[in-house]
Amino acid sequence: MAIKEGTLLHRIFGDNNLNPLSHEIPVTSAHHQAVKTPGKGLTVSALSDDGIIEAIEMSDYPFLAGVQWHPEREPDNDQTRRLFNAFVAAAK
Repeated sequence: MAIKEGTLLHRIFGDNNLNPLSHEIPVTSAHHQAVKTPGKGLTVSALSDDGIIEAIEMSDYPFLAGVQWHPEREPDNDQTRRLFNAFVAAAK
C-alpha cells in the first residue's frame, strides 16, 4: 500500500517505516467493497497497488483516518501498533 506524503498516515508511519522509494507499507487487505469517491472534506491518503483506496482522512479534523485494510488482524505488527497508539494519543 502506498501512502501519500503530507498525510496523517505518513506522519504516523514516518519515513523510517516506509520504503524510501515508494512510501509503501505492507498491509493485510481483502475486501469486496471500497470507497470509490471520498465524501466532502475527505482525501485519499493511501492506495493499493491496483488503485483501490485503502485509506481516507480529513486534514482539518484533529484525528480522522478511515482505513480499508485490517490492522486488527495483525495486532503484533509495527504498523498496527503505530496506528492504534496514534489514535489513543489523539483521544487523550
